[in-house]
Amino acid sequence: MQRSLRARLTTILLTISILPLLFAAILGIQQNVAAQIDQAITQQNEVASRVAIQTESYIDSAVNNLRSLIEVYDIDKQNPEQQKKILRNALSFSEALSDISIVNTSGIETAKISRNSVVTDQDLLNLSGTPAFDTVKETGEIYYGEIISDYETGLPFMTLGLPITDLETGKTNAVLIAHLRFQSVWSFMADAAEGNRSVYMTDRHGYVIAHSNPSIALQGLSFTPPAEGDLTDGLEGSLSVLGRSDVFLSENTNFVVITDLPWQNALTTSLEFMGIAITLIFVTIGVIYIFSIRLTRSFTSPIEALAQTAEAIQSGNLYARVELESDDEIGLLGDAFNRMATQLQDVLSGLEARVVARTRELQTTLAENNRRAEQLEAIALAARRIATLDNVDDLLPNIAELVSERFGFYHVGIFLLDENQEFAVLRASNSEGGQAMIARNHKLRIGKEGVVGFAVAEQQARIALDVGEDAVFFDNPELPNTHSEMALPLIIGRRVIGVLDIQSEEVGAFSEDDIDVLSTLADQIAVAIQNARLFAQSQDTLAELERTFQQYVSTEWDRFISLSSVKGYVAHHEGIQPIRSPLQNDNKSENVYRVPVKLRDVVIGYVNVDLGKPVNNYTSDELDVIHAAVERFTLALENARLLETTTRRARRERLVSEVTTKIRSTTDPDKMVKTAMEELQKILGASKVELQAFDPKATGSKTADDI
Repeated sequence: MQRSLRARLTTILLTISILPLLFAAILGIQQNVAAQIDQAITQQNEVASRVAIQTESYIDSAVNNLRSLIEVYDIDKQNPEQQKKILRNALSFSEALSDISIVNTSGIETAKISRNSVVTDQDLLNLSGTPAFDTVKETGEIYYGEIISDYETGLPFMTLGLPITDLETGKTNAVLIAHLRFQSVWSFMADAAEGNRSVYMTDRHGYVIAHSNPSIALQGLSFTPPAEGDLTDGLEGSLSVLGRSDVFLSENTNFVVITDLPWQNALTTSLEFMGIAITLIFVTIGVIYIFSIRLTRSFTSPIEALAQTAEAIQSGNLYARVELESDDEIGLLGDAFNRMATQLQDVLSGLEARVVARTRELQTTLAENNRRAEQLEAIALAARRIATLDNVDDLLPNIAELVSERFGFYHVGIFLLDENQEFAVLRASNSEGGQAMIARNHKLRIGKEGVVGFAVAEQQARIALDVGEDAVFFDNPELPNTHSEMALPLIIGRRVIGVLDIQSEEVGAFSEDDIDVLSTLADQIAVAIQNARLFAQSQDTLAELERTFQQYVSTEWDRFISLSSVKGYVAHHEGIQPIRSPLQNDNKSENVYRVPVKLRDVVIGYVNVDLGKPVNNYTSDELDVIHAAVERFTLALENARLLETTTRRARRERLVSEVTTKIRSTTDPDKMVKTAMEELQKILGASKVELQAFDPKATGSKTADDI
């Protein structure tokens, strides 16, 4: 026990002491390393910026010399020999250029001088189509080319293109193209490379075009530089401190100067500081360990006494108390322990009362849960009952009665909004007062009268716990016993269609929990009302479609019958004969069985059947056969009418098409009129067809629009 406690205290003391020390040491090392890295990045950025400035100055100097050459000598106005002389002098004064040429507007070199070879007239090239010539000619701006290697010397160079313009017109008369030797940039980088630092440059494609070590520059390596100076992988793939500076020449030509210093060289000071800090940490830990051992021993005896007293209380001796004379925290702990023992005695004596109180609380919670379960069961029953009704007039009273019955509410009313969305009209209720209000068309103005109007206007439930004091309560003499009221909006989508109004005789009968439960019922009622309305609308639509179709069938058959002189047929043992006059409906022969011919409840004719015996003697099989035959006969008649109508329409369309084709076969108006009249006479079988001219303004005359 003593050794275990001592070990734990020692561990705690060591942890409390060592962890802050380690944290402070690590934080100090991190800050030192971060500061060293920031300083190294700043130094590398400065070196990269210095090389970038030297590079820009080198290129700008060459460009300025070429621009001076153009402006001083009016070189575009000289003959080729004079141009060569001027170029030769310029090349002798500028070590940065390897060759210079003048190109006319057609892209042909008119003069060229090279430092590496003698150029004859046969060596002059057509530079049309090259980026240097085309860019300068099209834009009139200086062209900076990519860094490439000379195929003869293998040394890098940059192509420069400058416009030679007319000062008066601003027109480009020629183009001066020069090759700038880029190996001088290597010397800038070699001068900047100190110790293990390397300096190199990449183009916009990421290729290494210059390096403090020329052999590396010629290897065609590629490298993606960081967006800014950082501690990251360098060109060789190892962790390095990189500095960066941009050389911006034009929109399409820019370089990045990168300085690369291995991290070991950049963090030399930080590594030395880290070694010293680790040594000090180990020494400090040893001192703290010795101090912790001695300190924990001073706590062992009083804590052991405290443990023995606790064991005595655990054994049942509630009167045992710890005796400590020290005034330090251990003594305070002993006093607290004694007070706790006393409180334990008090707790045990009052435990029975607490159990009773807890039991009562659980019973209250159980009763509330049972009430909530009954409400949910009532909602489920209401949902099933609602689902069986599809008529609004039947649905609303059933809902009101069901909610009142299952929840025991004094009054349940269902309000629906009128067409103008101004009033909530009471449509159903379970109470006598509610029925009286329905009889006098009770309605409440939205947003101004009662909790119902408030619920519609705000689209949220409203509870009035004491309607006599609620500011929005609308006093109603038909419901004098109401003391609590809750209005739940019936919402479909974002639109309120009505309100479920519930009233109770008790004060404070409703709570926010009731809103959560009954809102589910209100949502189901809203959906049921909406479904009933949609069902009624669909039934009305189907009835209207049925009436329209019956009218269409009746009209079509009246027209079809009027086109034929045959009104029917009679079949007997002598055969089938047509009927020219309508049948009389007053045939009272007891042997004739009269069956109507119906299409969608529209009577289009009658079939009279005479089996030579009274109708009362017809067997059920004979009647079934007659009705089945008439049904098939009706379908056959309708199909025949449709076929004849379709055939007649097709024949008419064909004749119209033939007449139209013949009329369009000529462009002569007289022939078109003659053809139209001949075809009409032939089709209609008329003895005479005339075309008369008339004055539309004459009295009594009609135009085609008037007919």
